[in-house]
Amino acid sequence: MVGRACFRSARFGGADCRFYSGNAKVNYRDEFYDYPDAFVSCDARDRTDRLSKRYPKLIAEVRSPSTQAFETGEQFEDYRKLEPLEEYVLISQEERRVECRCRVGVGTWESVVYGAGDRLVLNRIGLELAIARLYRGLLAKGFCVGSPQRVFRFAACYTQSFQSCLR
Repeated sequence: MVGRACFRSARFGGADCRFYSGNAKVNYRDEFYDYPDAFVSCDARDRTDRLSKRYPKLIAEVRSPSTQAFETGEQFEDYRKLEPLEEYVLISQEERRVECRCRVGVGTWESVVYGAGDRLVLNRIGLELAIARLYRGLLAKGFCVGSPQRVFRFAACYTQSFQSCLR
């Protein structure tokens, strides 16, 4: 998929958080599990099991035409059950567009859509970056041309871009 799990430490809003991609699964009480393109956990309990996490603070998925309905529907409904989850980020591979769904109360989520020229604000982990930086070099390489076969390459490049923003 995106590559091996990445256990880079970063300071997000004063917390000791970890960035994961690819091989680490997120699950909820053994009711469901999924392998998000990327996620951040700030919970020490997630450091005991190398491959399975239950307390993500942020989950990011790269959207493609073939997965869009699932990611905004059934998958989001599952992720909402994760009590520590505060932000769900959907990154388009077809255009410079990022949707951020933020938990604002019990069962209540607010959605903000960012486009070209905007700055993505991830308040829950204390990260802000330009959409242009997130997509730097990707559209020019043809990863965002709507080809479902390229979603994994885009996810890998997105993950690399996201990791560079954390340094």
